[in-house]
Amino acid sequence: MALARLRQLVALAEGWPEDASIVVRVPGTARDLEEDAVAHYALRCAVCRDRAISGWFLAGEVALLKRRWEALRPEEQQQAVESVGFRHSADNSASHSADCRCVELPFTEVPPQLLAQRRVVLRRGVARVPVGEVGALVAYWFE
Repeated sequence: MALARLRQLVALAEGWPEDASIVVRVPGTARDLEEDAVAHYALRCAVCRDRAISGWFLAGEVALLKRRWEALRPEEQQQAVESVGFRHSADNSASHSADCRCVELPFTEVPPQLLAQRRVVLRRGVARVPVGEVGALVAYWFE
C-alpha cells in the first residue's frame, strides 16, 4: 500500500504521466479509503524525521490531492464540500456572471493568497468562493 502511494508521489514529482488516471486513482470503496489512509500515515511516519524529505512529501501529497479533486465529478465535489458543513450559494448579487455558483464560508477560513489575488468576494465577514477555486481551499486545509 505505502509503496504504491510512494510510486504515485514520485510519478507526480517527476511530472509524468500526462494521463492522470494512471497515477491518480480516487479511492472508491471504504476499503480503498482505509488503505489510502494507512499508506498516507505510514509514509508520513517514515519521512517525519528529515525536514527536506518531509517537505517533499507534503508537496507531493498536496499535488496528489489536487489531482484527485480535479478527477471528481462536480456532484462529488459538491457533496464533499457540503459534508464538511459549507453551503453552496446561488446568490449572484456579488457576481457578474449569471451562472456563478459559490461556496460560502467565514473569510477566516479562506487561504490568504485567494484573498490577496481577489479571487473571492467578501461581504459582511462571509467569503463567497467560486466553485472553480474550491480545489485551492481543499489544498490549503490539507496543508
